[in-house]
Amino acid sequence: MPMARWPGTSRALRGASLGLAVPQWQGAGVLGTGTVDALRGAELAREVLLESLPSTVPMHQLPVPEPEEGEEEDSVKFRRSLRKVLASASELLRAEQPAQVWTVGGDCSVDLTPISYLAERYGERLCVAYVDAHCDLNKEVESPSGHFHGMSLRAALGEGPQGLRAPFQALGPERLVMLGIRDADPAEEQFIQEAKVKRLTTRDLQSNLEDAIRVVTDMAGPTGLLHVHLDLDVMEPSAFPHVNVPTAGGLMPAELKALLGRLSSAFAGRICGTTVTELRLRDEADLERADWTWRVRFPPGNLRSDLWLRRKNSESAGAGPHSFTRSYKQLRNLFQEDLRLRSTVLLEWAAADLFSRFTLQAILEIVVALLLEFRVVVVSQSPELASKLVLGLSSLLWPFSWQHLLLPICPAYLQEAIIDAPVPFISALPEVTPQVATASGTAPPRAKLLRGR
Repeated sequence: MPMARWPGTSRALRGASLGLAVPQWQGAGVLGTGTVDALRGAELAREVLLESLPSTVPMHQLPVPEPEEGEEEDSVKFRRSLRKVLASASELLRAEQPAQVWTVGGDCSVDLTPISYLAERYGERLCVAYVDAHCDLNKEVESPSGHFHGMSLRAALGEGPQGLRAPFQALGPERLVMLGIRDADPAEEQFIQEAKVKRLTTRDLQSNLEDAIRVVTDMAGPTGLLHVHLDLDVMEPSAFPHVNVPTAGGLMPAELKALLGRLSSAFAGRICGTTVTELRLRDEADLERADWTWRVRFPPGNLRSDLWLRRKNSESAGAGPHSFTRSYKQLRNLFQEDLRLRSTVLLEWAAADLFSRFTLQAILEIVVALLLEFRVVVVSQSPELASKLVLGLSSLLWPFSWQHLLLPICPAYLQEAIIDAPVPFISALPEVTPQVATASGTAPPRAKLLRGR
């Protein structure tokens, strides 16, 4: 069975992303013939979806408690067990403070904590694409089943049952778009109308996918971040029956893949999390029969904008004793983390070309020259290669940073002026003029000229 990786992320984002594996079944009620079958099904689903997560994301599996006696008779079934999982997830996110959260369930309600956490972290920049056959917008008194997975989105919007409310910040309904919805209770329909929640049905997605994507991008704006909630029952049960609540009239796996792919490309660099839920596998035979072609690779989120946002929050921190000192330390730590991430990203991008064109001895000489603040010139007729080498060389200085002139591309008519500049620099030139050759041959050297293989 081919296993696509979901979602993709760079090694440079390690430590900024966090994976949550939550094999919680209580939100959907007892599956199969009893709690043992339910737990086994959730564990099997977790094992499958875990293989789709990026290997570089630190994974945390939350323990799912055994249900207590009488829990099934509560107006919210298994409320006490659900509260324990909610508390564990909240404590973990509060301690780790990740910029991105990748979650696998479990039932739909495992997404309550990630949505609430991201809403607090990003505020009005966060948008949620809720890909699901069901609305999950019932209140406790309105739910016909008492299963919390049918109330979890309403809880994320700030109206949850006692003990199962948004643990961080509630999401505003204006930052939500529901995709693939085709089964709504009367109370849910009323809430959608009153709150003016954006909703696109299966037919809307099938008839004009680009218009549907435009609804999401218009809501987010050019700087908005996206969290994708995916309940697998959005698919047509005749094509993918391995869910808790199959509902006819859904997307085919290829159509879901197209939807996720377009969201991925439309929000490249701006996806701050995904949650995949409601996969129900009874045994290994289901695992082999299931159609996994719907899965895609999501790009990582944009940490640079997140670091900027946290700086602004630090700058606007309330006044008080030592508030300046606290803000300074926070900003210093953020800038150091920003520099580390930028250096790692640049080096990963440039490493292959850098180490294939210069010997190890040459690279060591370059680093020494940069630390001694020489003027370093890279010569290449390819502007793309030249800029890559210059930026890659500057990243080799970590934990130091280049404080002087950095010119990934230098036009020919500026070469003499740059070479004669009385300051250290790193620059790329398309060709070597006589002036540059003369400058690089003087002693002590005015510029160190580098030619790769």
